[in-house]
Amino acid sequence: MEPMTKMNPVGTLWTDAWKLYGDFFTPMTQLFAIPLVLIGIGDIFRAIGGTPMTIVSALASVVGEVLLFIMTAAAIYAYDKKCDASEAYKNGIRFFWPMVWVSILTMLALLGGFVLAVIPGIWLAIAFTFMNYTLILEGKKGMTALAASHEYVRGYWWAVTGRFLLLVLLAFVGGIVVGVPFAIIGGPIGGAVATAVIQLFIVPFSLAYSYLMYRNLASLKPDVAAKSAIAETTFVRVAQVIGLVFVALIIAAAAIFLGAAGSAHYESHMDWGPSALR
Repeated sequence: MEPMTKMNPVGTLWTDAWKLYGDFFTPMTQLFAIPLVLIGIGDIFRAIGGTPMTIVSALASVVGEVLLFIMTAAAIYAYDKKCDASEAYKNGIRFFWPMVWVSILTMLALLGGFVLAVIPGIWLAIAFTFMNYTLILEGKKGMTALAASHEYVRGYWWAVTGRFLLLVLLAFVGGIVVGVPFAIIGGPIGGAVATAVIQLFIVPFSLAYSYLMYRNLASLKPDVAAKSAIAETTFVRVAQVIGLVFVALIIAAAAIFLGAAGSAHYESHMDWGPSALR
């Protein structure tokens, strides 16, 4: 039998993703309800305005985003291990710090890619799409998780990109169809509520969609999962160094600006004091 060299058709991917999401609808709702409600509360209080509301909004949003990060790992684990929300959460939470580290490495590489030119940044963004899957399901960490994702996408970059663009397009259209009427009727608060409700469906479905793409690529390249260490390309490392330098320059520029502003403020007070005595 001739080995399969192409990814599964988009129609098959779409159908299978809906089935997978439907099979895990209850645990996915349990996992994502709290973080998305908190993020929605943050959006609502931000829309209301005022200093107290802004503080509450910031706290709710930060806690919600952290929980969303954890629940993403839990959802990936649940889809693969076919477990309930409780077991998924217990296993997902232990990947929090490894995911943070992988995210930092990814951010530096993408930043360096966008500094060099926009296209390298976009290319790397797709190449690292499955980093969390290689981390959680294959036990690869740090640069090895990035390199494994990169290796899976190699040769399938356009196929992966096209499938994700379709997902983004349909999510965008669905968001407009559902969200705009709520925003018109309820204003910013109605829009925030609609966004939270829409994301409660879109986020877990997107993870099911991505998980099936990852499994498809893993079946096409079984040797990638078997490797305990995979070296990343020199370009990625160079991009990370450029990204790190860029971040350092931004921090230095901000420090210089704040220092100059503080000095000017201090001098203005020193000038005002003697003049007031004359």
